[in-house]
Amino acid sequence: MATTLRIITVNVDIVASSKSLESQYSKAENESFFIVITLENTQDTTVHFTTMTCSWEDSFVFNNDSMYLYYPGCDSNYPTSLDIIPHGKVKFFAELAGIGKNYDWQNPPSFKIGFADLPSKFFWENHSRRDKMKYPIFWSDNTNLISSLYDYKEEKIPGSK
Repeated sequence: MATTLRIITVNVDIVASSKSLESQYSKAENESFFIVITLENTQDTTVHFTTMTCSWEDSFVFNNDSMYLYYPGCDSNYPTSLDIIPHGKVKFFAELAGIGKNYDWQNPPSFKIGFADLPSKFFWENHSRRDKMKYPIFWSDNTNLISSLYDYKEEKIPGSK
C-alpha cells in the first residue's frame, strides 16, 4: 500500500441511504448511500492532480473490497486537471454502494476511502484496483457506514476547546 501523505486531507460525509441502485439491480444484494467526499489542500500552494471529467470515481480506492462508488455514465469522459487552491476544498457528490460476498448486512462496515494521485496515462489504460495502490494515496479517517440524514455534526472553530 502506498504511503499516507498529508498534502491533502480526505473527508467523507454519509448523507442518507439510497434506494436508487435497488431499482436498477433488483436481484443483487446491495446497500447504497449518498455521500460527499471533500478533498482539502493543506498546503500554502496550489496542488495539482489529474482525474476524469466524468468518471472521477476512478481516482478513489477503498480499504474494503465490498465498497465502490456508483458510476451512472456520461457522454464525454477524458483526463482533466484538478487544481485545489491553497487551503481550498473540492467536493465530490456520489453514491456509495456496498455489495458482494464480503458485505456484512447485520453489522454495517466501517471503511476508509483514498484519493489516488494517478498520472493521466493511467486513465487511458486498463488497470485494476491493485494497480492504483502503487501511486500516492491520500486516505480518509475510518468512517462508519450509517446515514446522517436525521443527525447533526458540530464543527469546532479552529483553536477553540
